[in-house]
Amino acid sequence: MTLTNLTWLDICLAGIGAYLMKQLITKKNPAPYAPGPPGWPVIGNISDMPHVKPWLTLAEWGKKYGDISHIEVL
Repeated sequence: MTLTNLTWLDICLAGIGAYLMKQLITKKNPAPYAPGPPGWPVIGNISDMPHVKPWLTLAEWGKKYGDISHIEVL
């Protein structure tokens, strides 16, 4: 059984509706993140993490931002 164009449209509209509902819910009650280094949109802090001895960078961030910190990697 194949999906008709109307069915694909329904799926797309449902996905967009779910995304918009999620955005409305999270804007009302945003969860606060722990402090951390600012990241770039989409890629986060992936460019800040070295490939060699990454624990040194994490230790430095721990001293700067505290024991609990937040980073985004992709």
